[in-house]
Amino acid sequence: MAKKHSSLERTLKTLRSDPACIRALKVEHWNHFAKKKQDLLGGDVLALYVGGLRLVQVTDMQHRAAHVRAAQGSVEVRDWLLTGNPFEVWAWRKLKDGKYHVDITAVAEGD
Repeated sequence: MAKKHSSLERTLKTLRSDPACIRALKVEHWNHFAKKKQDLLGGDVLALYVGGLRLVQVTDMQHRAAHVRAAQGSVEVRDWLLTGNPFEVWAWRKLKDGKYHVDITAVAEGD
């Protein structure tokens, strides 16, 4: 049986396979003292490109709307968008053939 990969692992693999992406880094971590996950300005993955960056929040389709709403109301995401770099919510779902598909929602300033 094939190993099941998390949405975060699929996101990193997808970004790292993009020839335009220099590097994709996981920026979410577990804070042992606070007993919760902490991310970078609302994002789980930071992708580096020549001339820019992309910050990605990773989720599944069931939680996509909640993550988009949270990002739209986030001061941290607003600050990120002021830099001119995109913030995206990547929602993964499994298709009937067993493959995974990602729906990407760009969060814009003023949403």
